[in-house]
Amino acid sequence: LTITQSYRNMKGILDKHPKVMKHLVSTLKSLNIPTKLEPIRGGTDGAWLAFKGLPTPNVSIGGENFHGKYEWVSLQHLETYTNALIKLVQEWEKTES
Repeated sequence: LTITQSYRNMKGILDKHPKVMKHLVSTLKSLNIPTKLEPIRGGTDGAWLAFKGLPTPNVSIGGENFHGKYEWVSLQHLETYTNALIKLVQEWEKTES
């Protein structure tokens, strides 16, 4: 049996960069998007980016029934979260310049 690490938990990285989560929550609240912070097992892209030096929290897109036969996401949720991510980046650029 060979055990290999596929990805690590990004919580330790995000804990070292609290400004990232504070900024995310602030942006979502400014757009009246309800926030619910909860630990999850998943987000391999975010974990990979975090350990490459870019603290990357998982952000919902409003999908339902993930990894199942009936997985779906509404166009309205995709649009809402796309706009939120655009604003997040724009606001982050302002604070970091």
